[in-house]
Amino acid sequence: MTALLDLSGVVDHLRIDGHLPECRRSNRPLEDCDWCLWAVDVPQVRTLLDVLHDARTLRNVGAARPGSAEWPMRDTVPWVLASVELRQHRAEARVGEVVVASVRHVVEQLAREADDHLDRLDRLVAAAVAPDGPIERRCLRTAGALAATRLGRPECAPVLAGAPENVRRAIAEVTALLSPDSQAGSLIPVVDAAHWRGLPELRTQPVWRLRPPAGCGMRHPGPQHDRTTRRDSLEAIVVESLADRVSDSLLAVAGDLARLGTPVDLIRRREAPRRSARSLTNLHRMALVDWHLSLVDCGRADCWPTRHEEGRRFTAVPWVVAAAVDVMCGVAVSTVHAHDPSRPDLLGPGPSGPG
Repeated sequence: MTALLDLSGVVDHLRIDGHLPECRRSNRPLEDCDWCLWAVDVPQVRTLLDVLHDARTLRNVGAARPGSAEWPMRDTVPWVLASVELRQHRAEARVGEVVVASVRHVVEQLAREADDHLDRLDRLVAAAVAPDGPIERRCLRTAGALAATRLGRPECAPVLAGAPENVRRAIAEVTALLSPDSQAGSLIPVVDAAHWRGLPELRTQPVWRLRPPAGCGMRHPGPQHDRTTRRDSLEAIVVESLADRVSDSLLAVAGDLARLGTPVDLIRRREAPRRSARSLTNLHRMALVDWHLSLVDCGRADCWPTRHEEGRRFTAVPWVVAAAVDVMCGVAVSTVHAHDPSRPDLLGPGPSGPG
C-alpha cells in the first residue's frame, strides 16, 4: 500500500494557508485533517514534487571545471538520459484531472514551478549535447577507440590505408597483441567508465541506484576469451596483462579516427516502445550500456543531424560511432537505455569503407 503524503511538508510547498475551501472539517488542525490530506494526496502532486526535486538535483550536479582532469556527473550521457526521462515523468502529471478545484489551482502553480526548473535544466542539456560540446567529444573518443578494434580486420584495409601513420602503427601493434574481439572486450569496461560517472539519487528514477558507483568497475568479464579457455589459464592471464596496454593505444588514436570517413545514418523507429520498469531493473543489474546508441535513442543527440521519414528517425552519426554501435552489438551487449531493444540499422558508407 502506498504511503500517504506528509501533509505538514506539502502544505508549505504548495502555499496552503489553511483548510481547503471545500473542506467541512475546518475545526481541527490542518495537519490532522483527513479530508484535506485526501484531497491533496493525488498522483499529480506526488509526481510534480518528485520532478521538481530531481530537476533541481540534476541542475545542481557539478559541471566540468576548466583545466580539471575530472569528469563529473554532469555533461555525461547518463545525465542527459536522466534529464530526458524526467520530461516523460512530468508529462504523466495531468493537472486537469485533479478533481478538487482548489487543489487543482495549487497543483497548476506547482506544475509551472516544475516546468520552469525543467526549462533551466534543458538549457544545460542543450549546451552539453551541442556540436563539439562535452558529450560529443567524449563519445567520439570512446567510439573512436572501439572503432579502432575493427581496423585490424582484412575487410577494413582500405580505411586503414587512408589513416595517418600513427594510427596505422598503433593498429599494427595492438593487432599483433590481441585479436579484434579481445581488443573490444578489453575496451568495453574503459568505455563504460568514461561515460558512467554516477548520478545523484533521483526520486523518479530509482533504477540508477542499481548500477555500481563510479570507479567501482562493472559487471563484465573483460577481454573476450575463447569459450574453451579457462579464465585462470596462462593464456587468459597473458590476455589480461595486455588489456591496459591495448586500451591506452586505441584511446590515443581515437581522435584521429574521428576525423576520418563520412557520416552513417543510424536508423531507429521514431516512436520506439518504452521498456517496462521490471525490464529496466533486470537490465541494470545484469547488462552493460551502449552509451553511444542510448544518446541517439533518447532523442537528444543534437550534435549530429537528425531527420524523420515514414515513422523512422535517421541520425547521421560519425562513422566511428556507427562502428562502435556495431562492435557493441557484435559482443552481445544489451543496451539498457536504448528504448528500442532491436539491433539498429546502419545506412551509408560504414566502417568497412568510408569515403
